[in-house]
Amino acid sequence: MFDAKIVGACIASRDAYNKVVAHVDPHEFTPTGQFWWKLVQAWYESDPKATGIDAGLLRDRAERAAGRNAGMALDWFESLQRETCPSPDNVAWEVLELKRTVKWRELAAAMEGEWDRDSINRLVIEHADLMKATSLTKRSTVDWGADWDELSDAVSAGKRLRLWPEKLQEKTDGALPGTHIVVFGRPESGKTLITINMVCGALRDGHKVLYIGNEEGVNTIRERIRWNLAGMTRAEVEKFKDEANARVRRKGGDNLKTAHLYPGSAAEIEEYVDEFKPAMLVVDQLRNLHAPGSRGGTKAQRLDDVACDIRQISAKYSCVAVSIGQANAGEHGRHKVWLDLDDFDESRTGVPGQADLMIGVGVDPTLDAHNQRALSLPKNKLSGDHAGFIVNIDRYRSKVQ
Repeated sequence: MFDAKIVGACIASRDAYNKVVAHVDPHEFTPTGQFWWKLVQAWYESDPKATGIDAGLLRDRAERAAGRNAGMALDWFESLQRETCPSPDNVAWEVLELKRTVKWRELAAAMEGEWDRDSINRLVIEHADLMKATSLTKRSTVDWGADWDELSDAVSAGKRLRLWPEKLQEKTDGALPGTHIVVFGRPESGKTLITINMVCGALRDGHKVLYIGNEEGVNTIRERIRWNLAGMTRAEVEKFKDEANARVRRKGGDNLKTAHLYPGSAAEIEEYVDEFKPAMLVVDQLRNLHAPGSRGGTKAQRLDDVACDIRQISAKYSCVAVSIGQANAGEHGRHKVWLDLDDFDESRTGVPGQADLMIGVGVDPTLDAHNQRALSLPKNKLSGDHAGFIVNIDRYRSKVQ
C-alpha cells in the first residue's frame, strides 16, 4: 500500500503533494493507485490555491471517470479513508527518504562497477535532488544564540578560526563558526593558492578541514597542500618523500578530508559535512555545482542559490565555509589589481550578499613578476576593515606570506 500512503498524504495536504510530486513515478503504483494519483494531480493543477482536497468531491469525480469500473477504485478509496493520515509531511519525508536510499545504493553500485561517467553523473544529480527534497521537508535548525553571561566566551578569539596569512588575520580578527568566506579572482590569479594557504593554517592549528573540489583533480589539490605543510617543492618531496609525509602528519595533515565531485551539489556536500564535522569547509568552485530546485534558470540565479545553500550549511554545522568563485574580465581585463564587489562574475549582488568576507585576488604583470598578489577586502563583516594589501607568494610550495 505504498501508493495508498502517498495518495492519502497528498489528499490531506498540498504541502505534502508539492514535496513529492517531482519525485513520484506513477508507473511504480498499482493501476488503481495510478488512477487516483491522476485525479489528485488534476485537482491541484486546476486550483493552485488549494491547500487540500475535498474527499467527497474527489470521490464523485472518480465515480464519473471510472464509469462501470468504479467499484474497485471506490473500494480502494474507502479503505484509504478509513486509515487517517495524521502527519502528511512525515509520510512525504519517509517516501522521499526511501527513494533517496534506493538511489544512493544504485549510485554506489555504479561507482563500484564499470558504468560510464555520464550515467554516474546522472545518478549523482538524481540523488542530490532527493537529498535536497528530504532536507526541505525537515524542520529548520534553530540557533537561539548564547546567553548574555556566555556571549563573551562564544565570540572570543579562542572560538575564532585564524585566517592565514598573518596579515589577513590582522584585518579580520579571525572567523567565527558560521562565517561564509568567498575567494574570487580571474583564472590563474592564485585563488586556489590563497585558499590552500588558509587550509594549511587551519590544519596547523589542529582543525579538521573538508576540501570539496569539482575543478582541479583531488590528488593535485592534496599534492599542493603537501608542499605547503612540508615546506618543500615538488622536486624536494620526490627526493625526501618519507620526511615530507612525516612533516605533513605532524602539522595536521590527517585532519584533512578531500573529495572531488562530478559536479556535486550543496545537498551532497551537506551529507559529507554531517559525516566529517569539519571546522572549515572549502568549496572549489561555486559555479560548477549543480543547483537542483533553483528558483531561476539563469546562471546568476543558480549561482546565487548555491551560495545561499553553502552559507546555510556553514551556519547549520557551525563551520567556516570558504567558497571559490570567478571574477569577470571587466573594463580592465584580466589585469585588474584591486577587485570590487561588482567584479564577481555572473553575480554582482546575490553571491556577495551571501558572503561575510570577500577576498579578491588581483594580479598584473608587474606583481606576477615579483611573485606578489593584491588581496582586496570589498566586503568584511568580520571587522569592517576594507583596506587591501599585497602578499608574497611561493607558487612552488603553495605558500603565502
